[in-house]
Amino acid sequence: MTSEAAAPAQQLTSGVSLVARPRAAERVLWITGALLVSAFLAATARIPLHRWFPDAGVSLGFPQIMSDDWRRNALEYAGFVAVTFGLYAVALFAVWRGRPRVRTVLVFGFPVLFCAALVFMYPPTAADVFHYHADARTMWVFDRNPLTVAPAATGYVMAISWADQPSPYGPLWTLLTAPVAIPAGDHWYAGLLGFKLLASLSLLSCVWLVYRLVRRTRPGWELVAVVLFAWNPFVLVRVAGNGHNDLVMMFFVLLSLERAERRDWLCAFPALTAGVLVKFAPVLLGPPLLLFALWQSEGDLWQRVRGLVPAAVVSVALAVLVYAPFWAGTDTFAVPVDGSSNKMITSLPMLIQFRLETVAGMANDSATAMAKYLTRGLFLLLYLPLVWQARRDFTRLVGASATVLFLYLLIAAGWYRPWYVLWPLVLLALLTGSWYTVLFLALSFANAFPDLVEQYRMHWEWLAVDGWRAFAAPVVTQSWLPVLIWWLGLLLWKTWFFDTTGSAARPGLEHPS
Repeated sequence: MTSEAAAPAQQLTSGVSLVARPRAAERVLWITGALLVSAFLAATARIPLHRWFPDAGVSLGFPQIMSDDWRRNALEYAGFVAVTFGLYAVALFAVWRGRPRVRTVLVFGFPVLFCAALVFMYPPTAADVFHYHADARTMWVFDRNPLTVAPAATGYVMAISWADQPSPYGPLWTLLTAPVAIPAGDHWYAGLLGFKLLASLSLLSCVWLVYRLVRRTRPGWELVAVVLFAWNPFVLVRVAGNGHNDLVMMFFVLLSLERAERRDWLCAFPALTAGVLVKFAPVLLGPPLLLFALWQSEGDLWQRVRGLVPAAVVSVALAVLVYAPFWAGTDTFAVPVDGSSNKMITSLPMLIQFRLETVAGMANDSATAMAKYLTRGLFLLLYLPLVWQARRDFTRLVGASATVLFLYLLIAAGWYRPWYVLWPLVLLALLTGSWYTVLFLALSFANAFPDLVEQYRMHWEWLAVDGWRAFAAPVVTQSWLPVLIWWLGLLLWKTWFFDTTGSAARPGLEHPS
C-alpha cells in the first residue's frame, strides 16, 4: 500500500480507536460500578444499622457485631478491602484511558448509588455519628449548649463512647444539624439515618466542587478526579458508612479554594472560616491562603492588604454570629483547647511519649508535653516553607495545602484517626494526573487497615508480647506506604511540589523529566 493510500487508513483506524476507547471505558465503568454497588450492599446486609441500633444498648465495633472468630473477621475485612479496591482500580484505569469522552452522568451517577447502598450500614469502624446525634439533640431537643453540656447530661438511647464530653466541634456544625435533628425528634433510627444522609450529601457536594475546580485548572482530568475521589472505597465507607462529618468541613475548604482560584477574596476567606467553625483543622490553611491572596492581588503591598480588609471583616463577623448562641466564656473552648490535651492514640507523638516514659523514665505529663513540643516543632519547620511556596500560583496553593494537612497528621497530630486523611485526600484529588494521585491512592489504601490492626493486634503474639510493637503497629500500617510515596516524590522532583507547569495538557502521569 502506498503512503497516500495508507494515510486515510491510518486516520480511519485512529478514528475507530478514539470512538472505541470511551465506549470500552463506559462498559468497564458499568460493570465495576455495578459490582461495587453489590459489594457495598453485601457489606450493609452483613452489618445492617437497624439490627444493632438502638437495640444493642451500646455502641459497638465490627469485632462485636461480626463473629467471635477474630481470624474469620480479619479475613472478611481484608477481603472486602481487597475486592472493592481492586474494582476501584479497574474503574480508575478505565476512565483514565477513556477520558474525556466518558459520559458525565455515568461517572456521577454511581457515587449516588454507592452512598445509597452504604447509608443503611451500621458504622463499622467508628461511633462518632452517635455522638453527633446526641449533641444535636442536646441543642435542638433539650435546648442546651452542646459545647458545654455532655450527652450524659441529657441522656441517649444507648451507651456511647465519650458520653461525658461535650462536643469537640465548632458551633457551625451544630447549626447545620438542625434540618436533621429537629424533624427526627425522638425517632432515633430516623435521626441517625438523617446524619448518615447528611454525610453522604457532604461527599456528593465535595465531588461537585472537585469536578468544577479540576475542569477549570486541569481540563481533561475532571472525570478522572471524580472517579479517583468518589469511587474510592475508603472515602465511601468512612463517609457514607460511618457517617463522619469531615467532608462537611472540607466542603467549605473546597468552596474557599474555588473562590480563591477566581480571586474572589470576599467569599474565599469567609468560606474557609466556615470550615474552621465546623472543625478546627482548616485553621492551618489560613496562612497559605493569605499569602496567596497577597501575592496574587494587584497594587502595592498596602493596596493589597487594604483589598483584603472586607474579607477579614466578613470572616470575623461570621465567627461572632455563629458563636453568639453558644457563648459561655472560656468554657466555650474547654473541650478543643483542654479536653484532649493529654489524649493520644495511633500517632507519632504517642510513640515518642511511650519511649520517653519507658526508656527515659519521664512522668506521663512531662512525656506528653515533650512529645508534643518535639513533633510540633518539626512540623513548624516543614510548615513555613510550604506556606511560602503557596504564594506562586493556584496549583501550588492546593499542593501546599494538601501537604500541610498530610504532614500535620503524620507528624504533629497526637490524636490520629484513619478517617482524618479525608482532609488531604479531598485536596489531592484536585491535582489528579500528577504524582499527587499516587499519594492519594497510597494514603487511602494504607488507612483502610489500621482499624483491623488496632482491634486484633493482641491476638498476634509477636505484637502482644511487646508494648512498643503493639502501640507502633497501627501507626506503621497507616503511614509507611504514604511516607514512602511522598519521599519518592521528593527524590524525583527535588522539590516539595510534585507537579509541573502545564500538567493539564500532558496525556499521562506527570514526571519531572
